[in-house]
Amino acid sequence: MKSAGYLLSFLSVFLLGVVSWPSTAGQPLMRWALIGGVALSAVGILLRLAANLRKGDA
Repeated sequence: MKSAGYLLSFLSVFLLGVVSWPSTAGQPLMRWALIGGVALSAVGILLRLAANLRKGDA
């Protein structure tokens, strides 16, 4: 059940990044901030998932 929650969170971060992308057109700093935010969120979610899988908690 936890694994499904982490995967849904990962997907929602990706989708929020996709819909936000057009609003960063012509603003390189905002675009890099969006890329960084999505990447860091995704990595954090995947690290929590990996930790739970290692513990047998997921």
